[in-house]
Amino acid sequence: SFKEFYGFMHPDGIKGEVRGKGGNITFSGRKIQKIIASKNIPASNVVLTTLDADNCVSKEYLAYLSHEFIRIKDRKHTSFQPLPFFNNNFWKVAMVNRAVAISSSFWQMIESHRPSRLRNFSSHAQSLETLIDTDFWSVQTIVEDGHQYWRTYFRYNGNHKVVPLFTEIFQDAVQASSTLKMIVNQYKQLRRWAWGASDIPFVITQTWKKWKKLPKFKTLLNIFRLFEGHIMWATLSLTITFNNRLLIWLNSDFSKSVLSYNSSLILEQLFPIALIGFLVLIYMSLLFAPKRKTRIRDTISILLQWLLLPIVTIFFGAFPALDAQTRLLLGNKLEFWVTPKTQNSKHET
Repeated sequence: SFKEFYGFMHPDGIKGEVRGKGGNITFSGRKIQKIIASKNIPASNVVLTTLDADNCVSKEYLAYLSHEFIRIKDRKHTSFQPLPFFNNNFWKVAMVNRAVAISSSFWQMIESHRPSRLRNFSSHAQSLETLIDTDFWSVQTIVEDGHQYWRTYFRYNGNHKVVPLFTEIFQDAVQASSTLKMIVNQYKQLRRWAWGASDIPFVITQTWKKWKKLPKFKTLLNIFRLFEGHIMWATLSLTITFNNRLLIWLNSDFSKSVLSYNSSLILEQLFPIALIGFLVLIYMSLLFAPKRKTRIRDTISILLQWLLLPIVTIFFGAFPALDAQTRLLLGNKLEFWVTPKTQNSKHET
């Protein structure tokens, strides 16, 4: 139950804003700030969570967030990141979309166990005091979630961290009226996520301006991870798939070289190890998939969708990232695109 509930209409055409989630939640945040102040509640005692329209929080989320917010002494310099699971409509979307949804959820789970690498993603929480200091979220980017980490990081001269919350936020996978539309919409969603590469010039500029005040090693490591993440996103699957072949096509003598021979031996050793991890992922996907009565058919369906992984990693991993980064390179701005989804009356968990 809630003591009070408010709704605000964010007007279109505000100067200096791009159309997107950042402008919407910032408009509402400023309204809420005034209401909180009128009730004489200290901003440092208030924590705000930003959610999407399709989000369903777990039963434990609000209690867990409140507990962590009270427990952590330096809450002003902390963001809180729950685990996103794209399974509200898990069985209503195409295999490709399910594969992308599960992969995205697993990646966030992995990052949550490496807090030093964790960044704000989609639904996250911060102190109202912190949001006031950063003037809420950015209204000039279509990827306000990850960008908020960097805005907070530089606002406090590097004194900022993200704390994982090991509880779920349930979200919709991409759904449409046909399989083709689902696939196209999935590509567009991932391309919008990959627009996070636009943070790179912002981070470099802010680092240059505040270099004397920033923790040097931590900042350089964060910049490296930002570069690495986006470069790997756009190239890793292509490199693994075509690396040796591409070099042979470019230079027929490469196949006779020591480098070619040694790389083949190394890959021969690595792939069996990778297969173990792949089997673990398949097993985990069976555990996390919403349960239904047709269990055997669902199990077969999940097993088959992992056969699509080579296609998914290239066409829904590398290509959207290359698309977004090429647009950024050429100065072609990517507008905010609302991903069509279907809201269920009750999430399937």
